[in-house]
Amino acid sequence: MSYVVNAGTGAVATTTTLTGSPNPAFPIILRATVTPPTAVGTVEFTDGTTALGAPVPVFGGTAALFTPTLTPGTHSLTATFTPTDPTTFTPSSSAPMPVVVTAQSLQITTLLHNLLQSLLAGLHL
Repeated sequence: MSYVVNAGTGAVATTTTLTGSPNPAFPIILRATVTPPTAVGTVEFTDGTTALGAPVPVFGGTAALFTPTLTPGTHSLTATFTPTDPTTFTPSSSAPMPVVVTAQSLQITTLLHNLLQSLLAGLHL
């Protein structure tokens, strides 16, 4: 006869989803949602294989990153969760989020940025 004492159930599986603001020409906020929300760790946001910044801590199942304007072209954005303790939670990655930025959308962004700067300069803050 054999007994198993204090057998762990293994690491809890996680899932990561990625959302972003609808206009990729403006600086956007990328938001990763990690489930379960008790998962502890960081999320790295990438464009293809290029990191978009340092890994961001997950709080209450959410990590967010404010990104600069993306360059014209096609981008594939992903969020990857890395647990602080891989024996407690498993790593996970979002599905790639395709984003297409056109030169025209960047021209509108530049125009709006210049207009905003002019308005703020007039306020004498």
